[in-house]
Amino acid sequence: MMMRDRMAGDGLTRLGRGLVGLAAALLFMTGCAGQEHYERGRKLLAAGQYDQAVRAFDEALSQSPGTSKYHNGLLEAKALAADEHVKTATQHVAEKRLSEAQKELEVALKLMPAHPEGVPLAAQVETQIAECEKTIAKAREALAGEQWAESARLIAEAHKIDRSHPQIEEMRKEAADTVTARHLATARRALDQRDWDAALAACAQARKVAPDNSEAAEIERQVKDRREAVRLFDSAKAMIDARNMSGAVGPLQQAVGLWPDSSEMRSELDRVKGQVVDQLSARSRDEAQAGRFQAAAQTLDEAMALEPNRESLRQQRRQVLDGWGAKLMDDYHRHKGRGAWELAWVQAVQALALAPAQPEQVRQACLTAEEGIRRGIAYNLNVLLAQSDERQLNDVLAICGVLLEELGSQRPDHVRLTEQSIMSKLLAEFSVTSADVNNRDKLQAMSQRLRGANVFLFVNMDIVKVNVGSPDAASGSSRLGLRMSMVDVSSGRLLWSCVEMLPLEGAVSRSDAAAAAGPVAVLHGSEPLTAQTVAVLRPVLRARVSDMYRGHAGASLQAAGTAGGDTAKEYNVRFLFDLASMPDAQTLTSVLDAVFGSQVSGDVLVACRRVASERLALAKGMTPRSPDQGERTPGPVILPVSQPAVPSATATAAPQTPPTAPSTTKPAAASPPVVTTQPGRATQPPPQPASTPSTAPASVADLGPARVFQGVISRDDDRFPKELATVDGIVVKLLDTDKDPLDADIEIRVGTRSKKYDDRPEGSRIGGYGESGSAYVVVILKIEDETETVHFAVERADDAPPRRP
Repeated sequence: MMMRDRMAGDGLTRLGRGLVGLAAALLFMTGCAGQEHYERGRKLLAAGQYDQAVRAFDEALSQSPGTSKYHNGLLEAKALAADEHVKTATQHVAEKRLSEAQKELEVALKLMPAHPEGVPLAAQVETQIAECEKTIAKAREALAGEQWAESARLIAEAHKIDRSHPQIEEMRKEAADTVTARHLATARRALDQRDWDAALAACAQARKVAPDNSEAAEIERQVKDRREAVRLFDSAKAMIDARNMSGAVGPLQQAVGLWPDSSEMRSELDRVKGQVVDQLSARSRDEAQAGRFQAAAQTLDEAMALEPNRESLRQQRRQVLDGWGAKLMDDYHRHKGRGAWELAWVQAVQALALAPAQPEQVRQACLTAEEGIRRGIAYNLNVLLAQSDERQLNDVLAICGVLLEELGSQRPDHVRLTEQSIMSKLLAEFSVTSADVNNRDKLQAMSQRLRGANVFLFVNMDIVKVNVGSPDAASGSSRLGLRMSMVDVSSGRLLWSCVEMLPLEGAVSRSDAAAAAGPVAVLHGSEPLTAQTVAVLRPVLRARVSDMYRGHAGASLQAAGTAGGDTAKEYNVRFLFDLASMPDAQTLTSVLDAVFGSQVSGDVLVACRRVASERLALAKGMTPRSPDQGERTPGPVILPVSQPAVPSATATAAPQTPPTAPSTTKPAAASPPVVTTQPGRATQPPPQPASTPSTAPASVADLGPARVFQGVISRDDDRFPKELATVDGIVVKLLDTDKDPLDADIEIRVGTRSKKYDDRPEGSRIGGYGESGSAYVVVILKIEDETETVHFAVERADDAPPRRP
């Protein structure tokens, strides 16, 4: 028992000792923390940061409340901080910033309530602020009584007392807003009463208080606009009194635009516009009855610009356009009856430009006129190769073969290139030389044997060695002397010519050019030409052939420049159709303006240019780029028809020589002759040119009785498009070709609907309907898998019943 008591006593003793140790440790730690805050406070005092030093000494005392040095440090910091705030307050008082001084004194007296300088200064500041607030109250009373000057004086007086009082700026803004609103209200009343000077004076007063006030600027703008509107209105009334109604419309429209809220001006404008529109409608009716349809349409456009929603004007305009189109078609048939296909085409294009729906009848009229134009401009191109030295014959024939290839590849469809076997025979029979280029009798005799319209291309080639200053042939260079002259047989005119000396070894150097231009020694007996040497000439010959075809077409353009009236139109149209491709945009616009500009103008002329461009592109086998392409009314897609794969026959029309110049009294032109190879030995059998097809539709002699279009599409040959717009909205697109078996995949589109046809061999016929409801058949004529090229034609299916579009 005693042992247990002793053990318990020892335990209590050990517990007491532990608690005493813990308390000592805590006291030591607290003392250390207080010391840290104290030392930080001393550093802040030394740096002059008295407010932060006060907070540091407060922290030290909170850790160790009984430490006297902490307490002394706090008292020192408070005294210094209070002195600093009193010093700042004194500076604010000197600057008349009493409200800010009062805030500084409140802080100082909280730190040191009995500060010897702060207490009296705080009393002084409080008295002055009370005086300032009393003055502000008086200013508010004056403002409420609309005593603007007194209120402004009192606000200024209060500002002299205390520049930092928050209520002063509030009062200034309140006074400015009140005064500005009062002046603006006066300005609005004056504006409504049309007292323009009073309105501007009130706005000026408002701007003195608020220079950037947007409402004052708006009222000033309205005053300016309404003054001008009144002037215009008075001017219009004077015109109305003088019965010049149409002249009064413009000033009235301007007046209403400047003063849209004026019911008087608006009602007068509506009344005058109604009378003017009635007058224009009556004038348009008279113009239409007199056959001046463009003037009638333009007059109605003026009326519709004034009243665009009047239904009667829309109906009248439709009647005018219908009458205009009917007259154009009458003129078309009149020109067609005389065989003046160029003038008939001009009328049909105008009718098509006037008809938004582009009726099939007018389209067919364009197509018929285009076929007639192609017949009229068709000609045989006869190449006459002059006799050459037998030692150079093979070389000359090789070069001639390149020339003939280029003539064939660039040949427009209305041009027939006569086979050289025929021309060689005629050369021998008539003993033609290059000197016969002006022998019209001999050329006409040859032309009668060939039949049809004929153009002769005289070609003279001579391969020579050219040397400068030395007779040594080894130092010379081989050259081709090339002379070509294109002559129209019927007129005897020289249409185009070129004379060149071309190097056969490659590009022309400066020394070569000088040798060709200066005195030279011509040495015959050069070595035979290689195929590579002949190939050097191909780009040059290609360019000359292009120039030649353009020269033939350019003869029509030149003739148009010297002619006038309908004759000039015919020549211009012939020029456009004679070109192998579309002319550049500037030339096309200029020629079309010359064709249509004497009959139409404005928007109608623009529409005629667009339609004519589309028709020319189609005629040349190019996809037309019309602004409204793709916006036509959707028609039925071409659907398959079970028909045997039999290609259509080719018809050959009787030959007839067309007149040299277009004539309004010429007879209907016939198809150009088809010149075929005749048996017999040729005296000069050059290599035959490779035939290159054209994307343009073939002439009527090739089309047959039902064929209306023929073209080429290709995926690899850049000369031909992948898809081609034909007739009646039918577009044919090539998708693919296969070699074994030889067939093609094509897509046919009409409007927005399309259908694909796979594995179609040569001779396949795909029938269906175009946009107009007329029946057609697409015939696959030839497939070239190596270049993925397809030749096709479109024929009318006259035996199929028409379908409603």
